[in-house]
This record gives sequence, C-alpha cells and structure tokens, in this order.
Amino acid sequence: MIYQSQIEAFIYNLIAPPMENLGYDIARIRLLQSGGKKLLQIMMDKLDGEQINISDCEKASHYISTLLDVEDPIKFEYSLEVSSTGFDRPITREKDFVNAIGKFVKIAAKMPIDGQKRFSGKIASVADSNISLELKDVEKVVSIPFSNIFEATLDYFAGIDSSNKKQPKRKKK
Repeated sequence: MIYQSQIEAFIYNLIAPPMENLGYDIARIRLLQSGGKKLLQIMMDKLDGEQINISDCEKASHYISTLLDVEDPIKFEYSLEVSSTGFDRPITREKDFVNAIGKFVKIAAKMPIDGQKRFSGKIASVADSNISLELKDVEKVVSIPFSNIFEATLDYFAGIDSSNKKQPKRKKK
C-alpha cells in the first residue's frame, strides 16, 4: 500500500534505497490529479524516529527530483511534494499496523466485510496478515485481511474524549 500503481512502484524502487541511505523511510507515494494538475506526493519518516522538519523535506526533495530527472519515469508535467506523514499518518505496511496496536485508525477496505468498506476503531492485534479492529461506535471486533486494505491512516483525534473538553465560559449580559 506504499504505492498503488506501476509508476508509483517504479518510483518507490528508484528512490527508497537512496532515501534510506540518507536516513529516511518512504511511507507512501501517490501520483494524484487535482484540478487538471498532476502531483507526485511522497510522504516519509525518519528512520531514527525523530520528527521530519522542513530542511529534511527540502533535502529529500532535491535528491528525489534529481533521481526523477535522470530516470524520467513520468512523461507529463507534474509538481513534486515531499512531506512528513503528519498526525493522520498513512499506515502502509504490516509493520506499521503492529506499531499502531492500541491506537485509533481509519481503514478503507477493497472489498466489503459484512456489507461495510469503511471502518474506524482501535487496533487490537495483528496476526497472520489480519488486523483485528475494535470498532469505535459499536462493541464489535472485525478482522480485516491485510490484502483487503485499500487505505489506512491513524485517527489521532479519535481517542480524545470530547465530553472532557472544557467549554468556554460565556459572559452574562
């Protein structure tokens, strides 16, 4: 799920080894179209677990841009965007799911499970290429095969109990 198309797979195989040598881990690659414009979006993390900063993105962007200019895998005009994974980090590999056990996620399935394709809940376990997800709004655990996951992201704000948030005080007139 790091990539979804052949061209994204080619780009991943081209850039992942040199990015790893620079201390970065490619989390996701997407070639997107928005309003008639093409965008190559690359999300990354640092291998040492530290936060990605702007200079990391600039460094990686220059390096990736050079590699893409040499190999020229994209035959049309596009913009390159290199960024951190952010709060709603995409979960693209089985090891990412293992690292997210106990955290809230959103998962979109390729094929429906019990008539449903979108799920929100807490990862209970990962075993035998299946993700056990405790659904957020109902007391139910669903098993989702890793091969059936189209897209998954951390749901950073799902674990925050909105009933505990203090409401602003209003002035009496």
